[in-house]
Amino acid sequence: MRVLAIALAAGLLAGCGFDSSGGVADRGDGGPPDGDGGRPDAGPCPDPVHAELAVNGVSTAANGQPYVTVLIGDTVRLSAVGSCARAGEIEYDWSIADDDSDDAIEGTAAPDLASEEIDVYPLLPGDYTVRLTVGNEASTDESIEVLAFRAVGWQVSSEALDVRDLAITTGSLWVAASAGAFQLPLNDVLGTPVAVNDLSGGDDDIPNDLSAVADGNAGLVWFGHKPNDNLVWQVDLDPNPRVAEVDFTPNFEQSEVEDIGRGATGIVIATRNGVSAAPDNQTFEAPLVVAPSFALTRGDSGAWAGGARLVRLPDGVKFDLFADADNKIRALLDVDGLIWAGSDGLGVALYDPAADDVLDIFTAADDALPSDKVRAIAVDATGDLWIATQAGVARWKRDRQVWVPMEAASGLVGSTDAAAITAVGSGDARTIIAGTKDGVALLTLP
Repeated sequence: MRVLAIALAAGLLAGCGFDSSGGVADRGDGGPPDGDGGRPDAGPCPDPVHAELAVNGVSTAANGQPYVTVLIGDTVRLSAVGSCARAGEIEYDWSIADDDSDDAIEGTAAPDLASEEIDVYPLLPGDYTVRLTVGNEASTDESIEVLAFRAVGWQVSSEALDVRDLAITTGSLWVAASAGAFQLPLNDVLGTPVAVNDLSGGDDDIPNDLSAVADGNAGLVWFGHKPNDNLVWQVDLDPNPRVAEVDFTPNFEQSEVEDIGRGATGIVIATRNGVSAAPDNQTFEAPLVVAPSFALTRGDSGAWAGGARLVRLPDGVKFDLFADADNKIRALLDVDGLIWAGSDGLGVALYDPAADDVLDIFTAADDALPSDKVRAIAVDATGDLWIATQAGVARWKRDRQVWVPMEAASGLVGSTDAAAITAVGSGDARTIIAGTKDGVALLTLP
């Protein structure tokens, strides 16, 4: 797999007038006094090329290093502000080449290569070099290689594991898989998973063929079973992992657990027979919903369940998000009071509960989603959204209001069927973890 990162070519910084403080040393910032380069009062133009770099809106300097590394989809602003033309109106020409060809535009998204500032984001892993040419309609200065960038793609574990769901607690990744319940350290999620039953000191074992896992209240991790059953399993992390089973049959007898989420004080489960809550983490109360339910979320707009329709909890009021009311809502996430809902075949809907308005629906045909079959949704510390689909992962770039699809070429070779996704960390420490039918996948900076 090629690695893609954004780098400032350290040996070229002096030649392009780069200044990490944002200024341009020892010269003006415009054309000659009698020119029309847009800055006629700024003095002569001894050094026409100046370039700067910002990643996801944050100005970035090389700090003496040859590279500044980014993730696929990160927004990279290339700025020629401070460049000048010796005479006439200034013109800009950016070009991007990768380590395999002279033209790498297909590996990035760059809307306008002739502007003073351009936003690009990498679509594929690889090493890229940026050249900037500054001139005017009469003459052109020699182009200078001013920047390079490298963006990292997905890494996929060599441990084959059919992952159905993921949850994060301090220091640990918890995996619900067809082969059972597993734990991995967050600093080695591509390593060898350890069966939770091997960690437990309890009397109860978690079975195979799991469907859901959640980080609950009171230091508990919960697992749900895919076949019809009457149990969910809690893992007490303090002081040592200990497994106990909890019976939810007073409500539904036996049912397949589709999702597990936090309630105000305890746990909530979504099953094929409806939604039920155990506020004390032990006793499940009367059903909140008695229709098949597949997803849960809780946030600024309240608590919600997804089935054939979006359902508000606890009152059970239903809302249609998709034209096909029978389409199953498989994934839900409340982000700042807005609901993102992933369907079983119609893409992603963005819903405003306060206005009772579907703001948008995103699909593979119109918005480059890898698939309209959406299984999970997560949000990272920057506010970008991540969705797991049947054919790969997609990232919603909030600053650009676009989807960045990530399929096999992004590093998900053999692992494009994704059922789960989660995000942890911030800034340079942010990490995205996906669960696929072939194991755990990791997207993070080196």
